[in-house]
Amino acid sequence: MCARLDASAYAADYYRRFFAASGIVDKLALCLRAPDGWILYANFHRLEGSGGFPGEARRRLVEALPAIGAALSRDRALRASARREADMLSPLTRREREVCRGILSGLSSEGIALSLGVSRNTVLTLRRRAYARLGISSQAELFRRVFGPG
Repeated sequence: MCARLDASAYAADYYRRFFAASGIVDKLALCLRAPDGWILYANFHRLEGSGGFPGEARRRLVEALPAIGAALSRDRALRASARREADMLSPLTRREREVCRGILSGLSSEGIALSLGVSRNTVLTLRRRAYARLGISSQAELFRRVFGPG
């Protein structure tokens, strides 16, 4: 759904305060239901110095909407995973969290050891302690808790 700025749709005071006073001369409002079901509203504005949206610019924005929605939906999913990760790893020590984040990033035990400047055995010990604190027994469970649905 797309709509252009229609001054008559706004109360005079609202239009004066939010459009005229700020120099907005055109607005293109886009609405899209993203793939995961949430609704995306995006407003694009043009200021006095650039004039209203030319037809070609408007058409390109409308064509880009599915890609914008998909990118924002993916960003939303990644942020949700990051929140789940932070919540789930909160009971761990700083080093245990670093090891788990290394695992979740796809690093091997050797890679985690190198990045943290510790031995591989230290990484294995920290992993074992972290899994015990989290009540899990495998890397697969760690991934499922962080990246699974929910």
